[in-house]
Amino acid sequence: MAEVIHTKRQCDIIRSEANFDRACDEAYDLAIALLGIDEDWDTTRVKGWCAKRSTIRIEFHGYYRTPGEHVYKFTVTAFSNTEEDDDSQ
Repeated sequence: MAEVIHTKRQCDIIRSEANFDRACDEAYDLAIALLGIDEDWDTTRVKGWCAKRSTIRIEFHGYYRTPGEHVYKFTVTAFSNTEEDDDSQ
């Protein structure tokens, strides 16, 4: 069972050209920075975070265009698997 350990946070990615894949990559990079996740997948910014059992979810919520800008709307949420690891087998 997954438990939310970080409140959803909205992220807007603004690009000068339309490219959904790059916007997703930017949203992921921003999520890593916002949550303070390091190269070992650990962070001290998120209470309850465990590198072995935690993950982030980045959800796309919409797109709009203004002259010269493509805006992609995402939310970022951190989750932890609350089930105990079974390393005994």
